[in-house]
Amino acid sequence: MLNTLNKTKEEEVRYPIKGVVKTKAQKIRILLQAQLERKEIADWGLKQDCLQIFSVGPRVVMALAATLNTRPGFFQPLRHAISLTQCLNQKLWNDASFELQVLQLKN
Repeated sequence: MLNTLNKTKEEEVRYPIKGVVKTKAQKIRILLQAQLERKEIADWGLKQDCLQIFSVGPRVVMALAATLNTRPGFFQPLRHAISLTQCLNQKLWNDASFELQVLQLKN
């Protein structure tokens, strides 16, 4: 399933990995991208992994941002860490083309 998400043209993630998915870091990378792109993940175990990534991920990235904030000269990585935290919280890429619909309520 992960290699399908990584390589198939209609299912391809934004930043594919060369070769096959072998390590845990590669698995997290593919699952994170698939979720941010709203790809359908059929495997129940991988769905559970996604839930865990999106529950722990923002806290880990915020801890990284807090560490980078204390060091001078790390503005660019800090900016990227904050952007990644926002993406994880919203479960969308920061440049996603999803539009919001405004509903008009009748009184």
